[in-house]
Amino acid sequence: MSPEQARTQKDLDGRSDVYSLAVILFEMLTGEQPYKADTPVGMVVAHIQDPIPHIAEKRGDLPSSAQRVIDKGLAKEREDRFGTSRELVDALRLLATIIEEGGPGKIDEIIIGWANEKPSQPECRPVPEPRRSGKPQSTFPWLWVVGGSVLFIGVIIVCVAVYWYASRSPAQEEITSEQIQTQIVATASASAWQASAPVATSTPIIQLVPTNTTGPTVTHTPVPIPTDTPVLPRIYNFMACPGTCNGANSSRSFAEAIKVIDVQWDYEHIPYGAKYERIWSMEGREWARYSCIWTGAGSGTETQVTLTEPDGLHSGTWQVLILVDDAVLMSEEVTVLGNWTFWEPGGYFDSCYGKR
Repeated sequence: MSPEQARTQKDLDGRSDVYSLAVILFEMLTGEQPYKADTPVGMVVAHIQDPIPHIAEKRGDLPSSAQRVIDKGLAKEREDRFGTSRELVDALRLLATIIEEGGPGKIDEIIIGWANEKPSQPECRPVPEPRRSGKPQSTFPWLWVVGGSVLFIGVIIVCVAVYWYASRSPAQEEITSEQIQTQIVATASASAWQASAPVATSTPIIQLVPTNTTGPTVTHTPVPIPTDTPVLPRIYNFMACPGTCNGANSSRSFAEAIKVIDVQWDYEHIPYGAKYERIWSMEGREWARYSCIWTGAGSGTETQVTLTEPDGLHSGTWQVLILVDDAVLMSEEVTVLGNWTFWEPGGYFDSCYGKR
């Protein structure tokens, strides 16, 4: 899961798949996943906040330049990643070739160039043809194997996605629903009348005509099919304010050593009795965690939450995560300016709201 998926961003693109392929690449090279956590929530937070691991700690025989490829593939911001999975494969191929031709210094120079490129406008570089005589074979054949494997996995993902999308045609679903409704109506009507078989038509109303034609013609309306489509909870309209939020003083940047930041948001469809967690952290360090069973209204506006530190909030980027039944519903950030370094974590609160 890429960081933007963990933050529930809506406008996802192929660079999220590039991140997933880079995770697979790291695991193929080291035999371990890049991040570890004891819970699913911890894994989500790790992908968002934890620094990119150093591959040399697991594989000391790999060149230092391999870390450049890992850094670009696992970048937290998608604008810093490879633009496509093909670019990731080309990077691995070029790295293998340059090892034969140029040495580590040239590799670092080229990969630094990759890091400065924009994903939408990649620079095309010709791949030098390897020498066929008088030169030993590459000492890093794993790069060719890994590059081909990553491309193969990417092709499989695309094929599965296309097949899944094509197999769930809306027209087919509509026909199936109509057939089910007709069958239910016919069965219910026949059981009630215990008469001659009903005349089924393509219209949503079925008429049963008794054998005694002297009686009135009875028309039965169809039995409604219940729609049990679940309504998912959501949180939106996040605001952070230097005082009580009034709709006009919302900001994402605050003065040095500010003591109170008032926050509020709107929420919908939070089920009664759900597990609710709110986590405050500052640049990867957890500051306070609130955990409770939700007993409030299912929908409304949250106005009881403040980020408070009597001695002044630490300068840097603060993040608030809200999880309902272990699903991330909100991930927002605010910044406290300056160089104030006071730090005293609030700790764990066994309640939806607590005091610092």
